[in-house]
Amino acid sequence: MPVDVSQLEQQLKGKTKELSVLQARISELENELKAVEQLKARLTDQTQKLSTSERRVAELEKRLQDAQTASVKTVEGLTNQFGQKTKETSVSKGCFSDVEKKLNGALATSQANIKLAQDAWASSQKLGDKVKDLVSQVSGLKSALVIVDEGSQAVTEEGQNPNLNVRCLQNQVQKLTASYSELHANAEHCIAFLNDYTGYRLTIDS
Repeated sequence: MPVDVSQLEQQLKGKTKELSVLQARISELENELKAVEQLKARLTDQTQKLSTSERRVAELEKRLQDAQTASVKTVEGLTNQFGQKTKETSVSKGCFSDVEKKLNGALATSQANIKLAQDAWASSQKLGDKVKDLVSQVSGLKSALVIVDEGSQAVTEEGQNPNLNVRCLQNQVQKLTASYSELHANAEHCIAFLNDYTGYRLTIDS
């Protein structure tokens, strides 16, 4: 049965247009990967800063304990010496109580921030593993595009030469279609990863 070469050429043009869409999607995926890497870097920096904050809180706790101990000893000494607490002693205890409340409040806030940073860091570690897989997928997409581009060029050259075997032209179109299907599946896999781990809702044209 004779084959309509012009129809094959139309199919080729359609696949070439779809490939252009995929190439644009790949560029979007690469940009999303860069954004994920930047987020991971920010989380690392935040964790380091909170670690420094944790050390400062520990120092404040030590100073608070020392102040409390000194306050108790002072009050006890005054009580033993005069037999009752003086007005100045009450004021001193009130000041220490205010400082203690403020330090305890700062400690609670810092501990909550540290917990958030630790949770974010754990999430970023999982995200890093997914990023590696996504990088591999994008690499596979690029390799598939090279194969498809070569097949596309071969089909175009054969379509322009009427002396070549039409069956050979059909085979090239079939190979091109198969490569495109594989490329499309890999692109969908990449987009699914980004949707799950970045909160975006990307789509890809069928």
